[in-house]
Amino acid sequence: MEIIEGIIKVALVISLLIFIIYGALKNKGKRIQSLVLMIVSLGLTIFFTVAFIFDNLIHISGAVEVYGDLLYYVMIGISVVYFIIFLVLFINNRGFIAAKTIKKKMVYTYHTKEEYLYVFYRYANTIYLLKDNYAGIRYKLKRMEFTDEAIRNVNKCVSLTLDGDFDRTGMVTIKGDRTDEVYYCYKIDLDQPLDDEMFIAVEAIKLADLPMQDFDRFVIYNCLMKYDFNEEY
Repeated sequence: MEIIEGIIKVALVISLLIFIIYGALKNKGKRIQSLVLMIVSLGLTIFFTVAFIFDNLIHISGAVEVYGDLLYYVMIGISVVYFIIFLVLFINNRGFIAAKTIKKKMVYTYHTKEEYLYVFYRYANTIYLLKDNYAGIRYKLKRMEFTDEAIRNVNKCVSLTLDGDFDRTGMVTIKGDRTDEVYYCYKIDLDQPLDDEMFIAVEAIKLADLPMQDFDRFVIYNCLMKYDFNEEY
C-alpha cells in the first residue's frame, strides 16, 4: 500500500509541475510551449535516471530500500511519456493538449482548406447560369486574395463592370478527409439583362426543370431563399 501511495504522489507531483510550466507559457506560441515542456520532460528523465544510478551505488536518499527500484521506474517512465508527447506536438507545431485528445489533434494537423467563389447573376426573376453545365461560376481563390477583387475579376470575364462592395449571400463547405472545400457564395443582382453567350437565362421558377448537378442546385436554392447562411454539403 505504501508503494502505491508513493507512486501516486510521484505521478501527481510530476504532472503538477508540467501543468504549472504550461500555465506560465500559455501566452507563448504553441511551438515554444511544446519545446520548453519537451526540454523539461527530458531534464526530468535524465535527473531521475542519474538519481537512480547514484541511489543504487551509494544509497543517498534511501528510496531504493523503501520502495525498491519500482519508484524510479515509474518516475523515469512518466517523464519519458511526457517527453514523447511534447516531442510529437513540437514536430506537428501543436500546443499542449490533454493526452486523450492527442490523436484527434494529430489528424487535424494535416487538414487543409481550399477556398472558392461561387457566383451567379440575377436580373429581376431571371437567373443567369453557365450554358454548358447549368451552374454558377466557380473561381478558386488565390492565397491572400480578397473576395471583392476576385469577384471583379470574375465580372471582367463576362464583360461586367460593377462598382462597390459585394455582400456575401452565404457559405457552403464540402467536408473531406484531408481537405475541405469552402465556397463563398454570391448572388449578384444586375440593373439590366446579361447579354453573354456563356450564359443561359432561366426563370427562377423553372430551375427545378434543369439537369443541374445536385451541388449547384443546393447552392443556388440556398442563395435564393436564405441570406448569410452557413451550410455543410
